[in-house]
Amino acid sequence: MVIDFGELSTIWKTEVEPLLDHQDLNDTVGSRGCWPTTAENLAHWIGETFTTHGVAVAAVSVW
Repeated sequence: MVIDFGELSTIWKTEVEPLLDHQDLNDTVGSRGCWPTTAENLAHWIGETFTTHGVAVAAVSVW
C-alpha cells in the first residue's frame, strides 16, 4: 500500500463525491474545466484532483 486508505477516503469525501453524487455534472465539474462531461474527462478530472492533493495516480476507471 502506498497511501493510507483513510487519506484517500478523505479526499474522495470532501473534494470529489460532493460534486458527482446526485448532481448535474455540467453545473458542478463542467464549470471546473471538465467539459464536456464524458467518462474520459471525468476520469481525468478525478485523477487531477487526487494529484493536486499529493497522491500519485496510475489509473482511474469510471463506469
